[in-house]
Formats: sequence, structure tokens, C-alpha cells
Amino acid sequence: MNAGTSVLLNFLIIIVLVFVDYFMVQSFSRLREKETTVRTIRSLVTIMFCILVPISMKGSLDYNFELVPLLIGSLYSGVEAAVILFAATLGMEWILDGVAHATGFAVAAVVLFPFVAALSDFYLKRRLIWRNVLFIALLAGATTLHVAILRRVTGIRETDYLYLMLLNVAVGWVNMMLVEIFSELTRMRERIFGYEKLSFARELAAAFAHEIRNPLTVAKGFVQLLRETPVHQEKHHAYLTLVEEDLAHAEQIINDYLVYARPELASMEEIEVTAELRHVSDLMYSYGVGHGVNVTVYLHCPETYIIGDRGKLYQALINIMKNGIEAMSEGGTLTVRLSRLNRQLAIAIQDQGVGMTDEEVKRLGIPFYSNKANGTGLGMMVSYSIIEMMKGQVHVMSEKGVGTVFTILFPIAREG
Repeated sequence: MNAGTSVLLNFLIIIVLVFVDYFMVQSFSRLREKETTVRTIRSLVTIMFCILVPISMKGSLDYNFELVPLLIGSLYSGVEAAVILFAATLGMEWILDGVAHATGFAVAAVVLFPFVAALSDFYLKRRLIWRNVLFIALLAGATTLHVAILRRVTGIRETDYLYLMLLNVAVGWVNMMLVEIFSELTRMRERIFGYEKLSFARELAAAFAHEIRNPLTVAKGFVQLLRETPVHQEKHHAYLTLVEEDLAHAEQIINDYLVYARPELASMEEIEVTAELRHVSDLMYSYGVGHGVNVTVYLHCPETYIIGDRGKLYQALINIMKNGIEAMSEGGTLTVRLSRLNRQLAIAIQDQGVGMTDEEVKRLGIPFYSNKANGTGLGMMVSYSIIEMMKGQVHVMSEKGVGTVFTILFPIAREG
């Protein structure tokens, strides 16, 4: 392999691994908490590849860009990472490159490491222009020292000496700027996420205040009426009943909000879904009759168990079935089907109601979004939250004027 090809290959290895590092950390949330560890591992892998694919100088020595990932990893990951990287690089040099390279690196490391250790905390607090200056100065100094030692040991030519120093600094600067760009993208993403969370919290608080104020205002009005206006005993009782209903409505809004804000399952147990679904459907049958809706159940599944909270599962299913019944203002049939789909249990709840647009389907489960005139959206929000906590999924298909199908998937725990 000629020198030009080796330089290009080393450069691509360094750049590609920086991209891999960034996209892995962004794609897997668990890795974000261990970003320093991931960066250190990436630096080690890059150093190893650089040593394995050296730049061959005609009539001179083999060289590589190991100092670039070594400095990047040390300055951006801290002193502990620097110790690991320096020690690992020395070991790999000794094993893979021989005594001459290992000796050259060891002498350079003795001089370079104190500077890196002293600058590790200071470095990231400086402005970008000063980080550029510090990085280039360190890399140029380390390269000069390293190659000067190798020159004494192996007799590297003067032109190759200058070529390697300039090439190392150029590759290092490009690598450093890529790391800076990706770091800034990460910070921007975190800021945007923070703004979105704050904005969502404000909207949620405003919507919650609005929803809770409505029943409380009505209750307050009836209390004032009872206090200021003499009424018959019959009306007095009717007003108190309305006050009680509005307070119960306010309490339900608070309870639903708390379930969403502090999602937790009281008790996890095995639930035999066929029996539970039959029980919930029986409960909703009378509610359906009151709205001119027939509730039909098809349980095409043997005895099958899932893991979850029985009470919370009731709540989620009742909310979805109740919404389906209320969507059929002119009557119809609510069909509930239970079936098996590979290693999952599928509960399909189909209504013949007004249906929804794609945009309305996307907004299902968002706090205080509802298709009903007097709805709060909390019931559906809570249902989604419960299903998610039980490791389930919700898929919705809907057509305006035709109806909606909610398909809930739960992982099967065991079969009876």
C-alpha cells in the first residue's frame, strides 16, 4: 500500500469512527449517560486501527496518526480517560509496532501527558478559538517530539519529517472540528428538548387550570345561589347534587392528571385476558344499551396471560370502549376482538362512529386534546400511559364517517 493510500485510509478511519460515535450516542439514550466512556472506547479503537494501518515512507519508517485520537480522547474525556489511553497506546505500540516506535512514543508521552493532565479541565472551558490554538500547539509539539525521537532511532528523512508534522496537524484539526461540531449539535438538541419540555409543562399547566376551573366555577355559582337566594327544599337538593357532580368531575380530572404525571402500577400480576375482557365488556354492555349501541365480543384465543395491573387495565379498556360508544351518537355496534399475533396478544376495539382524520389520530393521547365537545382528553391520555407502562402498544386506524379501530398489543407472559 503506497503512502497516499495509507494517509487516506487513516484519515477515513478517524473521521468515520467520529461519525459512528456521534450517531450511536444520539440513537441510544442509555449511551448518552456514558458518553465519556463511549468516546474513550472510540479513541482506543481508532488508535488501534491507526497502528494496524501505518503510513509507509519509502526508504524511511512506518508512521501513523495515533496522536490525533489520543489527544482528542484525552482532552475531551478527562484525566482518567487520558491515563487509560496513554497506557493502552504504549502497550499497543510495543506489541504491534516494536521497540523503536514504543520507545519514541514513551518519551513523547512522558513530556506530553503532564500538559494534557493540566489542561483537561481548563481546555473545555475555553472559547473555540483558544481550544483550536491549544490543540494545534499540543499536537504539533507532540508530533515534533515523537518524530524527532524516531528520526534518531530510524534515520527518517528531513522532508518526511516536515511532511508528517504538517499532515498530522491537518488531520488532527479536521478531527477536532468534527468533534466540536457534533458537541454543539448535541448541546443544541438538549436545549431544544429543554425548551419543548418547558413549553409542554406550561401548556399542560394552563390546560389543567382551565379544565379544573370549569367545574369549580359551576359549583361555586350554585353555592352562592344557595347562600343568597331562598329556594325550595327540592331545588336545594337538586343544586347540591349538581355541586357534588361538578366536584366529582374536578376530582376525576385531578386523579387522571396524577396518573399521567406520576405513572406507576400498584401491583404487577399475571392477568388472564379472556376472562378480564369478558368482564369489562359485560360492564360496558349496559352503558352501550343506554346509548343505543350493541357491544359484541369475539374471544378467539385460548387461556392466555399477560403481566400488568388488573385495575389499571380495566381503566384503560373502559376509557377506550366508552369513547367508542360515545362516538356512535346514532347507535351502532362496538366490536371487541381478542386474538393472538405471534408472541403478542391483540385486543381490537372497533366502533362505527364518526371516525377521525390522520391528524386527529396523531393527537390522540395528548393531554387535554379531545374530539368530544366537553371532553378533556385525560381519559385517553391515561389509557395510553397505562398501556405503555404494561409494555403494550396502541395502533389506531380510522376513517372519517366510517369508524375507528383501536388495536392494543401486549406481550404474552404464558399460556394456560
